[in-house]
Amino acid sequence: MLKKALKIFAILSATCLITTTIPLTSSCSFSQSFSIEWTSETTINLLVNQQKTIDSSWKVSGLKSSSVIFKKISDTQDIDVNPDGSLTVKPVNQPKEVLLQVQAFHSKDKTKSSNIIELKFNFTYTLVESVEIVHPSQTTYSTYNNTVGYITGQDGNPFTFESIVKPADQTSQDVTWSLTGDTVSNKITFNEDTHQISWQAMDSNQAGSHELTLKATSNQDSSKSDSYTFTLNVSVPTIEITWNDSTDLPTYYNIAGTTTKALSASIIDSNTPDQSVEWEIINDTSDGMVSLNTDTLKFSWNQLTTIGNYSFDVKATSKKYGTSTTKHFTFTVDNALPTELLRIENNELKGFKNEFLENKDFYANKGYDTIKIPNTVTGIAQQAFDFSTIGSSKCPTYIENIDFSGCSQLSYLSGYCFKNFTSLKNINFSGCRNLSKNYNYTFNFENTAVQTLDLSETAFTRFCGIEQTDGSVFENFLHKSQIQTIVLPGTLQTITTNFITTVGAVPIKQIVWNNLTSLPNITDVPFNKVGATGTVKVTGNSSITSAQLLAHLKTKGLPSGWVVG
Repeated sequence: MLKKALKIFAILSATCLITTTIPLTSSCSFSQSFSIEWTSETTINLLVNQQKTIDSSWKVSGLKSSSVIFKKISDTQDIDVNPDGSLTVKPVNQPKEVLLQVQAFHSKDKTKSSNIIELKFNFTYTLVESVEIVHPSQTTYSTYNNTVGYITGQDGNPFTFESIVKPADQTSQDVTWSLTGDTVSNKITFNEDTHQISWQAMDSNQAGSHELTLKATSNQDSSKSDSYTFTLNVSVPTIEITWNDSTDLPTYYNIAGTTTKALSASIIDSNTPDQSVEWEIINDTSDGMVSLNTDTLKFSWNQLTTIGNYSFDVKATSKKYGTSTTKHFTFTVDNALPTELLRIENNELKGFKNEFLENKDFYANKGYDTIKIPNTVTGIAQQAFDFSTIGSSKCPTYIENIDFSGCSQLSYLSGYCFKNFTSLKNINFSGCRNLSKNYNYTFNFENTAVQTLDLSETAFTRFCGIEQTDGSVFENFLHKSQIQTIVLPGTLQTITTNFITTVGAVPIKQIVWNNLTSLPNITDVPFNKVGATGTVKVTGNSSITSAQLLAHLKTKGLPSGWVVG
């Protein structure tokens, strides 16, 4: 009886071992120790060409879930079973049905296994015919730097880009968006949530044309896509500075004041109502002698006493756009009277205007001690500054210098030019390369305080009596003057008149001849009343020595007490 019972047990065990596939729940769980169950739908619908991971939906009975490993026991290549029970679905290229069989094994004892579960996968799809982007018809947009904005529709509101995947019944309408091209370091972007294209504020150095392409690609069929190419032109509005006056500011010396004209600026090439501008003075060579009032936009200066030529730039910068421009200004600080006080007719200087003669004390307080002659002057009229005729009461006592420097068109002086101009100490003829005549007798320096007369850069060729050609006269050229040193040009080669005398004045003590290349022709004893002692020398590019000139002048009456200086 015992032997028969053992035989029956053996038959039952053998029958269980030869069972290989038991759908859903194994009837042999009593011998395999545990079972598995798929808790979701056992038929799963998927799209063609879609890779997908399906999370584990297993229920394990008779054993802890962490103690099992899931394995694929069917031969399908389209789906993999991961150890944790999740499924990896590979893309397939056409519709089909796939059966998947899954079994679990004890992680430490592989002889213990669960029942086998079979899942069915249906791969289906509708073919994507095309993808279209709904976009504006416009492809070129404009903006300004430092300005944010959107691509807008006809209503002026931000445009929302949409995609259409055809046919309309396509299983998947999903697309992937991308914006490529010159995004200016991602300052032009496509918002994945709002489907709008916008841009951030850009710097002025990022101005220019930026071409970009918005692309929508079908998630189901990557070969189907559409694109929209557009250009965003970023420009920088220009600023224009207006100054309704000469940029060569008037000459100031020891005077505090403000210009009557004011600056203005406008931002052009822009419809912006924001015309606000920041002003500043840059590249100032005067160390702040001139300032700009940013409220009135007028230039101001204190009592300027540092003589020199200066310049600066005024910079206007748009507060909104950051763009800027500059305008260059120059000004001169010297102690010269304003040229408006000089009477000049047909380029001939005739002296002071009555405005000055009647108000000379007003200008004395301004620190003027120089008359700067305009470079356009061609000659000095007879008695131009002769205060023996104008009246000594009108003679300014504070003017010491007359500056002809750079007057390259000055060609003649007339007689009595500076007679009784008692305060006059210096006359600058540098650069007067055409000065060669002296008309209507002389007495030009009578009763002045000029001590050195430098004619070295003039073009005088002869000092003589009345010339038959033009009536030039140099007789008594230095009559009753205080001149002690005279510097003659090398072009002066002929002296035939008594042009140096000391009647009623300090005797001349030095004769300098510049660029002397040959001994001058001298007659009529021109040195009969010079001082008993003095010096002679040559300068510049002279081939005659000082000793040779001294010896030559002594033969023409220069006193024996003169020496080389």
